[in-house]
Parts: sequence; structure tokens; C-alpha cells
Amino acid sequence: MKVIGIIGGIASGKSRVSAELVRRGARLIDADRIGHDLLKTSPVKEAIRARWGAAVFQGEEVDRSLLGRVVFGAPGPEEVAALNEILHPAITAEIERELTACRAQGESLVLLDVPLLCEIGLDRFCDKIIFVDANLTCRQKRAAARGWSGNELRRREAQQLPLDEKRARADLTIDNNGPEEMIAPQIDRFFGRHNS
Repeated sequence: MKVIGIIGGIASGKSRVSAELVRRGARLIDADRIGHDLLKTSPVKEAIRARWGAAVFQGEEVDRSLLGRVVFGAPGPEEVAALNEILHPAITAEIERELTACRAQGESLVLLDVPLLCEIGLDRFCDKIIFVDANLTCRQKRAAARGWSGNELRRREAQQLPLDEKRARADLTIDNNGPEEMIAPQIDRFFGRHNS
């Protein structure tokens, strides 16, 4: 089983590249999905309520938008670190469980889409890493479509490894500054070089 990690800046278009790999038969393990599912579990909700109180809840459920404003709107890194302490061990455990299941099911290609792949050491599971590259203007437009300001993008990206360091860790850089049709030929060349 080959495991490919996908990294890049916020709003660089990692989902576009993931979709192309899934179209080719890759099994996707998506840390965002895992994190969203964990926010619905009692232990995580209790830990979040203990740290931030009812202000980040709508009824009995964590409101991700409110939580994001509190965590990423804080002046220092303490709130992000606190959220990471709550979520990352559980996300890592679930990713390990899913990788084991993929291996048992005979999957040949698995894609790890984890926003902090290198930062939390999950790159250790990867045979290859793809960096999705998009310039700041492009990423700001995509982030604006999510309702994020330029400041929000910068604040969130400051919690991650610098883009140059991510790029240096990659086996392939995908240029995602243009139309979606640019992606497939770049992936074709990658698989042509790394088909063993």
C-alpha cells in the first residue's frame, strides 16, 4: 500500500488535487472530516466546554464558526495549542485506525489530507508527499469565498509551517494557480516517475 500525503497553504486547492487522486482510485483519509466528527463526541465536547464555555456552542453542539473565531482570533498561540491538545491525539489515533483498515482491505493507494500533516508528525506514514502550490492572490480569493478575510488567512497560516518548508518536504509540487484542468497532467507525470 502506498500512502501519499497532501500539503500546501490554506486555500491552495488541496481538495481539487485530492479529488483528482480519488478519481484515480485513491482512498481518501480526510482529517477535517475526522475532526468534524470528533466535535460531536461527548469527550471532545466536554473538553471544549471546559476550556471555552457555552460561548462556542449552539445548543448541545459545538459551533465550528464560533470556535474558530475564539481560537484563531486570540492574540497568541495559546488557544490554538489548547484546541490542538484536545483534537490531535484523537485525530492521529483515528488516522492510524483507518490506515490499518485500508491495509487490511488491500487498498493500493491511500491519500492523507491532513492540514497539519508535517507539524504533528503524520508525514511519517507517507511514502510520498505532494505540495499544492498557489500564490497569495489566488489563495486570498479562495479564502474570501469561504468568508475569510486576508487577516484571517494570515492568522491561520501563521499556525502552520512556512510554505517554503512545506515545499521543501515534498516529492512533487502541483501548480494550482490556474484552471482545474492543469492538475491531471501534473499528476500523470508524477505517477510516471513514481510508479514502482
